[in-house]
Order: sequence, then structure tokens, then C-alpha cells
Amino acid sequence: AGFKNEKEEINELVDLLRSDKFDDISKIRMIDAMDEVVSISEGSYSSELERHIIQNNFDITDADYIIDKYDSVESNYKNEILEICSSSSKLLLEHDSFISYELLKRVIEVTEFEVEKKTELFVRELPNLEFDEALPLMQYLELWDINKKQQTYEISDVSKELVEILKSKRWISSYKKEGDSPELYRTYSYRKEMNSRSIDDVLL
Repeated sequence: AGFKNEKEEINELVDLLRSDKFDDISKIRMIDAMDEVVSISEGSYSSELERHIIQNNFDITDADYIIDKYDSVESNYKNEILEICSSSSKLLLEHDSFISYELLKRVIEVTEFEVEKKTELFVRELPNLEFDEALPLMQYLELWDINKKQQTYEISDVSKELVEILKSKRWISSYKKEGDSPELYRTYSYRKEMNSRSIDDVLL
């Protein structure tokens, strides 16, 4: 038999990681001896082992896999997922389905993404949100002022999508363009709750 090439050695190590013959401590030692990324979506690993891989040998192509797992894992694992998501807004903006509301809320509240990226992500997720979920996030992003009967947004692709979704959900009755420096969308609401309820009412 000849010498094994690097790819064959990596494949053997991955097979060992998927095996039931070793405990997590032994598998963590194997991982620590590797420089290569390890895919967790293609194996059946314990939560502890997955977290260790995320911390040390994460395969970025597994981003969708861990984002979808968010609601089903424990707190420490959720923190690892949030940290990965915080590395690039594209991971969430290009995710192939809606994300967990809890993850969306944490990304908006604690990451250092620019407010424009947070708003873009919120609007992307808005079709999947109920009124009581959306309102506190809109207020946090300063997209809804409960003291005003009409909201205004500077015209952009994102704000156009926002007002269209708000109208489709019947949270506003209509909107129109106005102004010229800058151009704005002005919304009109027939839903009293959107103007009378406070963020505290929703969170209680």
C-alpha cells in the first residue's frame, strides 16, 4: 500500500468523528489536531462536539444548517450561532428560508451590523412575523413611531418593500410618495392598535 494523501487522511479522521467507538473527549482531541474545516451537517454529532467544531473548525457552508437549528439548541449553542451570524450579514440575508424570531431579535439588538443591514434583514423576515412580534422590532429600528398616525420613510428599495408588506398585512391602509429632498413614502393607517399600543403593551 502506498502513502495516503492528505484528502484520504482527512476523510478517515471525519469517519472516526462520526463513529460510535470514541467518546466526545477523544473526538475533541482529534479535532484539535486538525487544521481543516469539519462539516457538522453531514455527521451525527453531540451538541458539545458541534459547538467545539463551530469554535475551531467551522465550515462556513454549514451556516444554513446551524441557523435552522437555532430554536432547538441550548443557550450556549445559541450564542455560538449568533457569533457566527454576527461575522457577516450576508449569512442571514442570503439564508434560504425565514429565520428564528428569537435569532432575528438578538441580531437586531446586539450585533454591530449597520442599521441599514438590520433594517434590510427585518424587512426580509417581516412576511413571517405577527403584529406583536414585528412592532417592538419596528420601534427598535425606528421604523414605527406610536405617537404618529402617519409614518414616513426615505424612498429606497428596502422601504418600498417595507410599505408593500405593511399594506399586504393590512397594518396600513395605503401609502404615497411625497417630497423631493428627500423623497418619502408616507403611510396611512386604519389599524388603531398600531398607533395606540406601546412597546410595553406588546412585551407584557
